[in-house]
Amino acid sequence: MSEAEKVNIGQKIQQALARHLRMDAARVTPDALLREDLEMDSVDTIELLFHLEDAFHIEIPDDDLEKLKTVKDITSYVEARVGSTEGSKPQIQALTKPDKSRPARKKD
Repeated sequence: MSEAEKVNIGQKIQQALARHLRMDAARVTPDALLREDLEMDSVDTIELLFHLEDAFHIEIPDDDLEKLKTVKDITSYVEARVGSTEGSKPQIQALTKPDKSRPARKKD
């Protein structure tokens, strides 16, 4: 996987998280902690799992999900999994829809 593809995956994951969580994209940095900084709860985490699996055509075991603590962890994990799947191009559409049932998050 080229560096440009890796950057693209990371940016798309960050943008998608911002939309889904209804927060300013500037808050969704690579080092942002999912629970503490992005205020993701267990439901958000499960929804993220389903979206990532669908968008990138990968399977994420529950044990692996528990190890993902930052946006950078998610990006690295997806890059590794997508990079090991030959011939498949990642799609991100499933991650780009905001959760309209969720109120917009406050800016810091």
